[in-house]
Amino acid sequence: MGTVDTPVTTLSAPILAYPQLDTEITLTETEEDFDPEDEDAEVDESIGNSLGDTDTSAPAVNTDTTWYQVVEVPVKVGQQVSAGDVLAQLDGRAWELAGSAGQAQADEAKAQVSVLAQTIKDLDEKRDDIAEGRDQIADAKKQIKKAEKTLKKGKKDLAKSEKALAKQQTTLAKNEKTLKSQKKQLVAALKVLPPGPQRTATEQALAKVNAGLKKIATGKQQLKAAQTKLKAAKKKLTAAEKKLKKSKRTVKSNTEKLDQAEAKLDDALVQLAQAKTLASKAADTLSVAPELWASQRAQLTITASQAGTVMTLPQPGDVLAAGATVATLRPDQDAQIRVWLPPSQVPEVAALSCITTDWGQTATGTVQSVAPQAEFPPNTLATEEIHLTRAVEVVVASADALPAGTPVKLVFTSAANCGQKE
Repeated sequence: MGTVDTPVTTLSAPILAYPQLDTEITLTETEEDFDPEDEDAEVDESIGNSLGDTDTSAPAVNTDTTWYQVVEVPVKVGQQVSAGDVLAQLDGRAWELAGSAGQAQADEAKAQVSVLAQTIKDLDEKRDDIAEGRDQIADAKKQIKKAEKTLKKGKKDLAKSEKALAKQQTTLAKNEKTLKSQKKQLVAALKVLPPGPQRTATEQALAKVNAGLKKIATGKQQLKAAQTKLKAAKKKLTAAEKKLKKSKRTVKSNTEKLDQAEAKLDDALVQLAQAKTLASKAADTLSVAPELWASQRAQLTITASQAGTVMTLPQPGDVLAAGATVATLRPDQDAQIRVWLPPSQVPEVAALSCITTDWGQTATGTVQSVAPQAEFPPNTLATEEIHLTRAVEVVVASADALPAGTPVKLVFTSAANCGQKE
């Protein structure tokens, strides 16, 4: 006697942690504009910190025992199925929602990387503004240098003109004094000279003196006008000097502002580069979550691992724990019959065997293996011949449909004689 020992494949519910949905992700907004000349313009130092605090670890899960509800069973018990056929579908809505939330987080993180990249590009373009400002300052310095040279020459010319006018004034005063003295003498002479050549000569000399005094008067007027003009020029020169000093202060102030703006710009770009690096890492990490949830959700579709006959199935609505049996499948393979024989009968085992069931069905089989040594058989399989004695295990394979666990009688004979009366 032997027993049909056909293996059964058990398909279990996956051991997954139930997802805890968390759709929030904190990514700091960057400033929309940065003015390098704005003393109050700053880049938020919390960008790096906030991104560093962003949760980019594995998806949040509930460590308690996971329960699954059966939502669909597309096959029936006893149905023949092929490898990959769906046997049961467990509820995967929580994993689907978690995947959607994870995808949203990944998309937001990727968008943040793009925003930071664009901000870095925009800020980097501010260098052109700073360079333009430095060019303007360089031009202003050239103009100041030119103005300084012009003012220096103007001051020199004014000093020279002022000296010349002072000399001219002294000369005019001296000449006026001399002519007035001569006129006094000539007037006195004319009072005592009788008519004649000498008087005539004196009158002519007096006329020349008067003409000279008149010319001196005109020169004094011209000198006064020149002095007035010189005074106005000095005043204009003083104003130009003040304006030049103001321009120097402005250039110095603008240079300092540009230096500060460039330093702040460099700091901002460093911070943004660090923030972009962190955001990129966050995006890479978060992009794994949707794939993970999708992979876990796929495990909730219970499929046949190989072709066979469905033996047990759940019902739609049943609730199963993680690791619980969902379905059992008897694979499409030869039935194995295990029988224990006395060692003396082992050499007589034929290549083929005839199998007879209790209900009269006959089948053929092939000896698949013979144990190398004898040992005590299980009590459930012992017969009168081998009871409490050592026996040899023989395994016979049969392609005929024999229910698992069925006790059968094996007759070791040829296939041609199977079913014939001895």
